[in-house]
Amino acid sequence: MNLSSHKNLSLSEIFTEKKFNNILINLFNEADIHKRLHVIRLSINCSSFTRDSKKELSLIGFADEQKMKRLTEETHVLREKYGIDALKWASEL
Repeated sequence: MNLSSHKNLSLSEIFTEKKFNNILINLFNEADIHKRLHVIRLSINCSSFTRDSKKELSLIGFADEQKMKRLTEETHVLREKYGIDALKWASEL
């Protein structure tokens, strides 16, 4: 039917896997405006991750974001050691 839709989002926040998953689900739901049609192609582009960002981060929830960042780093270590499927979010099951 040659219909398309897209959504994009730019954030200056600490990267965490849980936040990334939630953002992807929300963006998909917002972009899925043709409910009766099947999704043929889904494209995701993430860029500009840096540890020494010059952008200011929000102090609201900063401590929680730091905890989630540490959790993301630890899960990355476990996945490197035991394989990508060693840990999954409940939404992936």
